[in-house]
This record gives sequence, C-alpha cells and structure tokens, in this order.
Amino acid sequence: MDLIYRLLPTVNQYDWGKRGQESLVYKLFEKNFNLLFNSGTAINSDGPFSEFWFGAHQSSPSSVLPYDITEITLISEDGSHKNVEYSTSFDRSREPMSLSKLISRLYYNILGIKDKELKILFKVLSIQKPLSLQMHPDKESAVQLFKDKHNGIVDSSSKPEMCLPLTKFRALCGFRDESEILDLARKYPEFGEAIDFTNLPSDRSSLFYVSLLKKLFFRSDLSDLVSRLAQRLRDLSSNELVEEIFLNLYDNYGSIPSVLFPFVLNCFELNPGEAIYVPPNTLHCYISGDCIEIMKNSDNVIRCGLTPKFKDLDLCLALVDKKFRRAKIEEYRVKPCTLTDFTIKYSSEDSSCNFLLLSVSVGPGQKEKVTLPTNAYLCIVLESNPKVSLKLAMSSSDKEDTTKNPSHTTYHVLSVVSGDCLLIVPNTELHIHNDHDTLQLTMYLSSEK
Repeated sequence: MDLIYRLLPTVNQYDWGKRGQESLVYKLFEKNFNLLFNSGTAINSDGPFSEFWFGAHQSSPSSVLPYDITEITLISEDGSHKNVEYSTSFDRSREPMSLSKLISRLYYNILGIKDKELKILFKVLSIQKPLSLQMHPDKESAVQLFKDKHNGIVDSSSKPEMCLPLTKFRALCGFRDESEILDLARKYPEFGEAIDFTNLPSDRSSLFYVSLLKKLFFRSDLSDLVSRLAQRLRDLSSNELVEEIFLNLYDNYGSIPSVLFPFVLNCFELNPGEAIYVPPNTLHCYISGDCIEIMKNSDNVIRCGLTPKFKDLDLCLALVDKKFRRAKIEEYRVKPCTLTDFTIKYSSEDSSCNFLLLSVSVGPGQKEKVTLPTNAYLCIVLESNPKVSLKLAMSSSDKEDTTKNPSHTTYHVLSVVSGDCLLIVPNTELHIHNDHDTLQLTMYLSSEK
C-alpha cells in the first residue's frame, strides 16, 4: 500500500489576487500549468492568482496523480517553453482517481471506517486587494439554509477557518467591544455621525451590533461623510492601523459605507506564524498578504459588503442577532504549540474547530521525524531543494502488527519540490532529511482533529 499520494490542486483567479510572478499562488501552481493546458483548462498567466487549494469539496475537487519522477515541459499561453524538474508524470489516457474516492478507500482499508469523507479544505491565498466583508454560518443554520435552498449556501456544513500568515498580513475579524466602538465614534466624528452613535442601544447585547449594522448596511446618505473622513486622514498623514486599513478599503472600493468597518471590527496586523481563527457567524475581511488557510470542507459564504456580488444583509443581521457571541480580540488568536525544534502545531481551542495545522521547517543538514496518527494529512511543500528526501513508514504500532509478515511493512522514499500537494495516509511516520548546505525545507500539513 502506498503511504503518500500526489494531488492536482485548483487555482482560482479572482480579481483580489496578486498578479503573475508577484503571486505566491502563481509560483506554487506554475508547475501544474502543463497538466491543465493539455486538458483544455484555460489559465491566464498574466492575470491575478488568488487561491491555490486542494481538497475534496464538490465545487473544485482535487484528483490523485502518479508520483513517478520525470521531466516535463511547461507551455505558457504565449507558446514559450520552460524545462523544469517535475515530480509527477501524468497519463492522460486514463481518468485520475478523485481525492474523495481515495479517502474513502484508505479509511476503509486502514481503519475499517466506511464512507469516510474529507472534512477539511486547504488553501494558499495571495491577496493584493481586500476580499469581501463576509461571514460563514454555523452548522445548525447551514443545515436549515441549505434545506431552504438559500442563495449562497451550497452545502449543509459550517465553515470555521484558520489563517496562518506567510508574509506581513492584515485582516478584520470579529466585533470590537461596544466601548471601543464608541470611543472611535468620538475620535472620528464622521464615523460617529454615520452610525448615529448617541442613539445606539446602551445595553451590552446583540441589539447594539444589529442597530449599528443596520446604519451601515441600509443608509444611502453616507458617501460624503466617508469621503470627508478619507480626505482628513490623508491630510493628517497618520499611520494608525485602523486608519491605514480604512484608507486601503476606500482606495479600492470608494465611498461606500462598508469601508467604515475597520472602526467596527478588530484590526489585525500579523507577522508570519501568527495565526487567527474565524469561528462561524463571525464578520471578517482579509485585507492583504499571503497566508495558509485551513477550513472545514465547505464553500458557504454570506457576503455583507466590499463586493459587487449579492450581499445577504438580512441573513447577516439574523445570525448576529440569534447567534451573537462576545469575544475579546485575543480570543481570535491561535497560540502556537512547539512540538520539536522544527515542528509547530496550530489549532484553536474553540469548540467549532475540527482541524489542526503543522508547520515543519527543517534547516540545512537537519533531520526531523513527524508522526501522523489517526487521520490522513493534506500537505503542501513551500520550499524545497534537490537534497531533501522524505522517507515514510507505517507508525510503530502498525509495524508491530506486521512482524509476522514483514513483507507487508511499507517504506517509501521520494523527493519533493516547491508546490507539491500531497496526501499522507493515516498512521504514518514521516522522516525528513535535508542534506543541503544552505537551503531549508518548509512544508505545512493539516488534518482533522
């Protein structure tokens, strides 16, 4: 039985993505171009490259590829050629297996679990322009909304997500405390007038936030106030984070009311390795930067602003009203857990979190062993070099079961390159050896809890 499988990921070219070689998504996906061009898939190599993802979601499921080492020729849209060493051969004469089918087969063969479905989705984002202001429903709401065929609800799952920045990263996530919002309303009179803050409910409940949101969602006379605030802040040349994010939104979306949300939601400026967790029913917006994003396997999105797409404002208000949860800004941060000198674990303690993420960085001349029990792991390689080797074996408990028939013990050795997407089977030990003098290996692995 194989212990590792290579996956063909999906790329999305939404307009908020970084363009061409400026995009990490482009760089990771570049070696997959030839596979897609030859299968008739159109890729605009000069366009934005926003999302690189792999998983088993029905909207864009990954397929399984053979892992023979070979050299292929990448063919760009302009007809130019680029020879690269690529770690997957692709037999186009037969249909590749879907990831969902492989997961079902592996869990039955290894763990005796029937009809297993992959419950996580793995993404890399390269953000140039702020995404839409959005939220994702909780499980109970998603089930009912999907049953009702509600617009934008495409499955019956909740969609909590975790974001781990790879570069300097900015985001909005979760409501500020009422007192903090009122302080900002006094400090920035244009914002205070926009939300009519002196007439907001005084009780500390969802009513305060629902009333505030209604002002920003439904007032049609805020354009002049927003423009005045933007001009005043430019004249001040201030560099407070809330002001910089507001001006970023204003520059990208103009004087619409939803650019005022930096004064309503918590503003985050994160360094690489500083993760945040977005629970269900939480308003959020990713502003800029590159990140790993792990989420429950769902594509349910409730958009509330900063987009020309359909905005489901009434549903947002209903969820804020019925599902309101108070949280301090620090509760959205994910505390990293150092497992070894080379491996860090990220997982929120929130009850809605069903996944974990491992960051593995092995320096020159170093070795690492990572034990991956119980569940299959999705893995992406961000940095590698020709002197990195991965050796995989069944975990110790499983090897003990095969002592009577040693031929059933499986060992697998392979090399990896940047952009490789992998599935590692449950109960596997991953032995990493980086024999390079100067370059490191960086990879991220995620599984269900």
